[in-house]
Parts: sequence; structure tokens; C-alpha cells
Amino acid sequence: MLADERKLFRYTFLAFLFILPFVIALSNIAALGYGTGAGFSGIGSAFFGLLPVSLFLFIHNKVSEEIEPAHGVVLFLIAAAIIAGTYSGVTAAAGILLFAILITIYDTYQVGLDEVKEAAVGLSSMGGYFELVMIAGLLFLVSPVLLFPQDIAQGDSAVNILSHYLGLLFGFFGPTIYLFYRKHRR
Repeated sequence: MLADERKLFRYTFLAFLFILPFVIALSNIAALGYGTGAGFSGIGSAFFGLLPVSLFLFIHNKVSEEIEPAHGVVLFLIAAAIIAGTYSGVTAAAGILLFAILITIYDTYQVGLDEVKEAAVGLSSMGGYFELVMIAGLLFLVSPVLLFPQDIAQGDSAVNILSHYLGLLFGFFGPTIYLFYRKHRR
């Protein structure tokens, strides 16, 4: 809302509510053999996936047009590294973090170091918005710990981490691809 993208938020919200449940259910049926009622938490996960896109869209619209919403992929990769560290170990997490660092270097090179510095100064001078962006980014980076527990067995059932991961993917890449399309359509 703060990025003046109400239409995007409405469409994304509707897609999360009306398309994502079917995608998650079909994926659960294909992978796990059942899908009815399983995976509703994937919709909540999708809203976490939307956070980095929203943060970088806000920065793009209010601070610097050189910084694109797709640059939020670095935050997504850090979250993926946290997930990989939980289930696959340090080596996988380190590889993903290295990839995130390389993308950060490439993005900084593409945008220009001076522009990145100006954007950081511009964002920090926006009063409470700087704190809002930092807290939202931190919330996104903490979300893998909440969505992907070390022990997925919870009593007589299990946490459906597949639906959480699908929600995170759909929540991030759906709006990112749409914004990329919207930009290049013009």
C-alpha cells in the first residue's frame, strides 16, 4: 500500500486465495498422495514470500527507480539458505549464501555503488519508513525458522513443509514475474 501499488496487492491477494490453494493441493497429491485440507498454511507462507517484493517495490517507487523489486531475490536466497541449513546442512546453506553474495555484488555493479549509497541515505532519511523496511525485512528472514521447524513431526501429524515452500515460492516469484512483465510490456 505504501508503494502506491494497491492494484498489484489486490490481484496478488486474490491469486493467493483462489489459485494457490489448488496449486498446493495438486502438488500435495502428486508428492504426498493426499491434498484435501492439507497445505492451507502455504497461503500464509505466500504472504511472507511477498514481503521482499513489497520492500524492494517500495524502495523502487519512493527512493530510487534504479533498484528493482527483483533485487529482493537476495533476501529470498538468504531465506532459502536458512531452510537449507535446517534440512540439508551447512554446505548447502553456504553455497546458497555464496550465490546470494555474488548476486548482491552483481546487482550493486549494475545499479552503481553511488546509487546504492544514495538510496540507503534516502531510505534512512524517511523517518519511520526506514524502521518499517528493516523490521519487515527481519520478519521475512525470521519466517523460515517459523515455517520450517527442525522436527517436522508434531504429535500424530507432520508439518507440511512442502506447502510452506510452495507458498514462499509463489508469494515471491508470482509478483516478481508480474512486475517484470509489466515493466517490459510498456
